[in-house]
Amino acid sequence: MTRTRPSRSAVVFAGSLAVGATLAIGGASLALWSDAEHLSGSLAMGYERFAVGAPGADLIPADGGSASFAIDGQDAASTLATDGQWAAAIQVDSLSQGNKGLHYTLTEPDWGEGILGAAAVEIFWVPAPEDCRPGVTPTPPPATVEDHTSTPVPATYTANTEAVSEFWCIQAELDALPGTGEYRNLARVTATDPSDIQVESTDDWNALVGSHLDPAEEPDHAIPFTYSTFRPGDAP
Repeated sequence: MTRTRPSRSAVVFAGSLAVGATLAIGGASLALWSDAEHLSGSLAMGYERFAVGAPGADLIPADGGSASFAIDGQDAASTLATDGQWAAAIQVDSLSQGNKGLHYTLTEPDWGEGILGAAAVEIFWVPAPEDCRPGVTPTPPPATVEDHTSTPVPATYTANTEAVSEFWCIQAELDALPGTGEYRNLARVTATDPSDIQVESTDDWNALVGSHLDPAEEPDHAIPFTYSTFRPGDAP
């Protein structure tokens, strides 16, 4: 009896149907996956990592496709109330091995009715963390960044082990706390004395008016970042 051995391409195709697993290594979310779009006999495997945080600090790895940058509300509000300006830099690390690209979006939160809500807040891309400072003018971002979205990893094959780091800047300016200012009142009184002479008297007073907003009551804020991967030929 003659036995027929399955072809090598068929074996590769069958093996490529294996489903990847999600691993947690060293605090990073590593997604192991396989790609078998083409029956070329090759199997592309790799992992992805996405993390957000303050530059120079431990970044928070994404959980379920998203990560957040936390803002100490009291600290930011206190600086704004004192200096009229405040800024903070954000680092975003992206890594996607194999031939899957990575795309992410940040969403500006509702700043509420506190001091940050009364300020003019702007979030923009910066080339490096030191370029994020109060009063800085945003520089034109690279072609991979548009508004609050970025595609730091294209859908071309890569075996890189180093993440792509990008930086964003939160900048806030406050001319004055709502309700603050100076109040002044002037009173003038005229009358006629017994000698039928008109007399006049004036008086004025002023006071500084404080705001009802207190930096100690400013809540913490979070800026969410969501990411996804995409295959060659697909839109991010």
